[in-house]
Amino acid sequence: RFMAHGVAPGRITLVGHSGGASAVMVAAQAAQAADKLAAFVASAPGHGYAYLGRDAGNNPILSGQVYGWRQALKEATGPGLVFAYEGDRFSPPGDLEFLAGVDGIELVGVRDARCGRMRPHGFFWSPCFAERYGELVLQFLARHGGLSLPPAVAARIITAAARPKADTKPGPEVARRLLSGLGKQGFKITKSLRRKLQSYLELPAHKALAISRFGAWASATNRLTPEIAIADAGRRCTRLGPKCRLALVGEEIVKDEERE
Repeated sequence: RFMAHGVAPGRITLVGHSGGASAVMVAAQAAQAADKLAAFVASAPGHGYAYLGRDAGNNPILSGQVYGWRQALKEATGPGLVFAYEGDRFSPPGDLEFLAGVDGIELVGVRDARCGRMRPHGFFWSPCFAERYGELVLQFLARHGGLSLPPAVAARIITAAARPKADTKPGPEVARRLLSGLGKQGFKITKSLRRKLQSYLELPAHKALAISRFGAWASATNRLTPEIAIADAGRRCTRLGPKCRLALVGEEIVKDEERE
């Protein structure tokens, strides 16, 4: 799809975390073989059973699944950059040691993989990761992914990503105010929306929420732009019920001009 829009294969890098990291490494095999991909970055690739501890290895069915996962990742062809985090119970570094012997893969063991209240498995998304490993990732992309940034620009990117996010979670009064406002705009407010709106408010921007005539609702969060969030929320809502209307963009109610 990127190539169809004119992006050269030498500038395409796949990035994934956890199960997505495993998927990226498997997908990279075929893509790189077909010269459709430059490199990949994988954070904490996992087989999905590590949280069971010894039970995973002792179970004949699960142990077979883990063996198949390991064999699939062994076939991954670099260049690839893989991160493993000390204390990660979902993707223990010990499960990934075999990758150190795979040609073209750089395995990075991260110690002290905690950042505030974030647990090791989520370290990849933390400002601490950006501060400690942002330059390493950008250097890898410069070598293998066709990325060329002036040092000052790279430094600004790392500084921005490493900046701790302010803890500005809206309180329950914000959810109550929005529910009241949505009702006044003619939206049907279901019990599901009353329960889940607070969670929506705490998720990253850009985001949007749409509600159908019968109260079915859908949201899109953590999008690159408000326009993408609006489009995604609308598409999801349309699958659930008729006559969907955009209800929220971020925390702002979208007013129905006909009701004004």
